[in-house]
Amino acid sequence: MKEKIIKISILLAVELAIILLICGLNGVLTTDLPPKEVTRFVCDGFFSAGLLFICFGGFVWTKKQGAYDGFGYTVNLWKEQIFNNKRDWHAKEKYSDYKERVAEKNKKKSFSEFLLVGGVSTVIASILLIVYNFAF
Repeated sequence: MKEKIIKISILLAVELAIILLICGLNGVLTTDLPPKEVTRFVCDGFFSAGLLFICFGGFVWTKKQGAYDGFGYTVNLWKEQIFNNKRDWHAKEKYSDYKERVAEKNKKKSFSEFLLVGGVSTVIASILLIVYNFAF
């Protein structure tokens, strides 16, 4: 549980950095903008950060399901053939063994934190969009 809280805290810090970067690049932090524009840029920041985390969480989920195992196996074979000093061109590991090894390693990976942080950020962006459209 403590590891999850630490991971969520790190993700929130990265999310805040992304939001501040987007707001800073649009002049929210340095110039005096009308409230409508400030709301728009903050909404853009939350949506961009949220979408980034949701997409990354989806990537981790598909990797955990084994969608990229064939690509990884091929890259490992190429790496062995290119950097093998003995020039032994026989595969050291069968694909089924590789798939089992990677599946065992991927069991430890979690994607729910990315989806949680990204989902909350997207909900905040949706609220800000409603405020932007109806309050001004």
